[in-house]
Amino acid sequence: MSAPPDLDALGAMPTEHWSALLTHLRAALRAVPDEALTPHLRRLRAAPAKKLAHGRVRQDLERALADGGALWVRFRERLADDAAAARQWVQALSADPAPQAPPPSSLVADDDLVPRLKERARSLRRERDDLARQVDGATARASAAETARDDAVSAAEALRDELAALTARVVAAADNEREAADRANRRRDREVADLQAQLRDARRGIEQARRDAADAREALARATEQAGRRSVVDPSEPITTVVPGRPSMVPGDIVPGTTGYAKALLPRGRKVVIDGYNVTKTHRGELQPAEQREWLIGLLSGAAARMGLDVTIVFDGAEGAGLRHQRSRGIRVEFSRGGLSADDDICFLVATIDPDVPVTVVTDDGELRQRLAPDHVDLLFTRELLWAVG
Repeated sequence: MSAPPDLDALGAMPTEHWSALLTHLRAALRAVPDEALTPHLRRLRAAPAKKLAHGRVRQDLERALADGGALWVRFRERLADDAAAARQWVQALSADPAPQAPPPSSLVADDDLVPRLKERARSLRRERDDLARQVDGATARASAAETARDDAVSAAEALRDELAALTARVVAAADNEREAADRANRRRDREVADLQAQLRDARRGIEQARRDAADAREALARATEQAGRRSVVDPSEPITTVVPGRPSMVPGDIVPGTTGYAKALLPRGRKVVIDGYNVTKTHRGELQPAEQREWLIGLLSGAAARMGLDVTIVFDGAEGAGLRHQRSRGIRVEFSRGGLSADDDICFLVATIDPDVPVTVVTDDGELRQRLAPDHVDLLFTRELLWAVG
């Protein structure tokens, strides 16, 4: 059984025996390694069973088997492993050949028929060869397409791996950025908590100082009364000047909401704290923030020098480009710290000033005015400031 079968013996094998062997032949085709597959064997492997049973496809399979190549090697191994298949093979080879139909008498009588049939056979062989070449070309193109597909799959896998790596780096960067933001927020919260604690301590100290000052004033009043002298704040005596303290005592003939009232609360040497953007956005809101600051500083620098005022302007830090303190043309300019507003900084600044020192705060903000009420500061509206320094 080591020699391949004769092609004529395979061609003469009855159809029923050939059909019985097709299962084993197809299994042998599938067992041929891919590297040993020729285009011819590849086409036979892809052909359906019914085409392998007869016709040209059967003849191609017979030739592949009779050639003694990879197909015969795999088929012989299968016969060696399967006794039943080997018996079928022996019976098929020893069976009587399939009967051939006798040629019609008309064909035998025709002397020109044989040359025509030979020519027709040659033409069919040429057509078959052309078709075989076309099939081989199509097979080669299909193989090239499969190679290109494999290359594309490999490239896609490489891109997926690269995308996964990039995604991992982006996620890691986002995590790092989130952790940094969390650390910054926690640090800011600690700073705000510390400032608030300092502010509470300062206010408690101020309240205690006020109580001490009130006790001292009462003691002074009692001493003055015992000495038979009239108090400087006796309402029966007309007041012509502002009496310093918190809040300042303004003479009764000066009407609030007037230029005279504003100037009375801006005497020489007075500490003045101004809610910067509250002034500028009310009276110069059409300007850019930097232009608003420049306008207010320019307006107050001359007035501060002329009137002898100690002026501090507080702006929200968000517009200060990271600045904290600066002096500009004799005016102290501050920007609120991170996490705090200008209102918070104004309250903190007032709380740090000696409670016996008069302070005038300029703002239209009703909420800020309420927050400053316990500090007994003098309050001016922004329009009153402009009247006084204009």
